[in-house]
Amino acid sequence: MYLDGEVIVSTEMAVQMATEYHWSPRDELVLYLVHGVLHLIGYDDQNDEDKRRMRTRERAALLNWNLTPHYTEPRQAENQGPSSAVS
Repeated sequence: MYLDGEVIVSTEMAVQMATEYHWSPRDELVLYLVHGVLHLIGYDDQNDEDKRRMRTRERAALLNWNLTPHYTEPRQAENQGPSSAVS
């Protein structure tokens, strides 16, 4: 598979959001990178079903760094509507 694209992240936003969510800016940047790469390989988050799939893959990928995203909620709540996470 050939992948062509760019992931651009804002370090300033990562610092700001990391403070709000009480984890490190590095961890926030890892979340942004994982999210961006998922977009590059075809994942989307424009509707509830797509967002659920993308977040499932994000959580799985973030486990490689022993990270749990700040938006993690009980599975039932995630299926009941939008949450306030990175999209």
